[in-house]
Amino acid sequence: MRPATEGALLAAASAVAYGSLGVLTKLAYAEGWNVPSLLAARFGVAALVVLPFALARRGPWRGFGAGFLVGALGYASTTALYFPSIRLLPAALASFLLYLAPPIVAVLSYLLLRERMGAWGVAALVLALGGLALMASGAATGEASGLGVLLAVGSAVAYALTTLASRRVAGALHWTRASLAVALGAFASYLAFSLATRQLAIPRSPAGLLDALGIGTLAGGVALSLFMMALPRIGASRTSVISTLEPVSTLALGAFVLGEVPGWLGLLGGLLIVVAAALVAATGHETRPATGE
Repeated sequence: MRPATEGALLAAASAVAYGSLGVLTKLAYAEGWNVPSLLAARFGVAALVVLPFALARRGPWRGFGAGFLVGALGYASTTALYFPSIRLLPAALASFLLYLAPPIVAVLSYLLLRERMGAWGVAALVLALGGLALMASGAATGEASGLGVLLAVGSAVAYALTTLASRRVAGALHWTRASLAVALGAFASYLAFSLATRQLAIPRSPAGLLDALGIGTLAGGVALSLFMMALPRIGASRTSVISTLEPVSTLALGAFVLGEVPGWLGLLGGLLIVVAAALVAATGHETRPATGE
């Protein structure tokens, strides 16, 4: 299998795994979790998931500190804005606004990393954004919260910058250690914040604990590792386009678990995003693999 195709499949799998975040977060909130405690739990569990793989890997740990900072500053700020937006917006709408990030990533990837998307890549980006817009119009019900929209858009900007930083880390550090570094960085930030503000609290509900475990495992360690594996293979801009599959996964899970059933616009939008991801997979260029791959 070509590295470009392999990278596209890894990015798609990561997006599907991340798609469980919005739904599981809503369920966790209902069980009594607060935002900083849930985020600390998410990244703490994620670090435990990838720790055995990172320790089993031979080779240097050069770049681990940079990865830690990406997690402590980038991922922490992205989720700090995104998680509160989920309280104020439908899960699919919040996910749509977060994925305004790909155009930002595409422009900055070209300016800073000289990653070219090409005509087909740009076409895929347009299709993905059109699909996201249709999903949002089909999923949003009632009046959207202005604060929720601002938080989600801020999260998109932070996510775009974090994706670029992650690309540099994943190019210098094996994905196991890159994932561990990012998870530990974000965990340290949220644990410190939770303790400093005296908000650290773990619900005693078994369902709440299972929700947090699912977030940390599926939408944490697994999704983050797949994302880090995809970045050096297909680059930041193409990975971000394929990552727009996340709202499709969120919409499907939201319909199944929360009863947020999409209309025909949401279904059409999801189809456009799937076509965009397939287009990237079929036409993407290969990039230099990460160290140790």
